[in-house]
Amino acid sequence: MRTSSYFDSADIIEHSKNKYACHTLVKLLPFVGKEERRVVLNHAFKNIGKLLRHKYSARLIESLYATYANKQDRVNMLRECFAPDFQLLGDVTCSNLDELLTKYPDKRERVLDRVKAILDKAIK
Repeated sequence: MRTSSYFDSADIIEHSKNKYACHTLVKLLPFVGKEERRVVLNHAFKNIGKLLRHKYSARLIESLYATYANKQDRVNMLRECFAPDFQLLGDVTCSNLDELLTKYPDKRERVLDRVKAILDKAIK
């Protein structure tokens, strides 16, 4: 099948940074199978912070988060967005920013700086 070869490609992350390719990708997602959406989601993981800072790819991440991600995917996306070093710790007990800041007060500044940078970029 022609679409699965496109979705299997790692270039999908680079394509999400292009205005027209991202629009096409977001519009295609409802019409492809769960496997292809899972592939796109897996390619997006480990790049959430970079993609959220980009004008067009942020739209893809929002669509994946709001429509296609399950609860565990959403927690992982938020955790990666707040501070990627928490992904390495493998701490699955924190599911939102408040819990994260309460459990790790020593990393508060770093996490808040990252969130501020993402929000500043999103506003511009």
